[in-house]
Amino acid sequence: MSKLLTKSDLAEMFSVKEATIVKWVKSGMLPTASVDINQKARYWTIEDIQSWISDKGEPNESATSVSDTTVEHELSESQP
Repeated sequence: MSKLLTKSDLAEMFSVKEATIVKWVKSGMLPTASVDINQKARYWTIEDIQSWISDKGEPNESATSVSDTTVEHELSESQP
């Protein structure tokens, strides 16, 4: 089974606060959770985040800039 990432994991990965992850999901900048147990238990798969990184278009001028290679490296390290 794929490793699941929490909101906290994503916040650390993108160097933002957890509240920013919530805002990104609400605004559609980040995909919704892959596994949604309840409002406090939401998880994303590594594959979904990697796919999102690969598929995203031009960065939004108001969005926080994130180095794709850094994120991809962190994702690859977290895989078994």
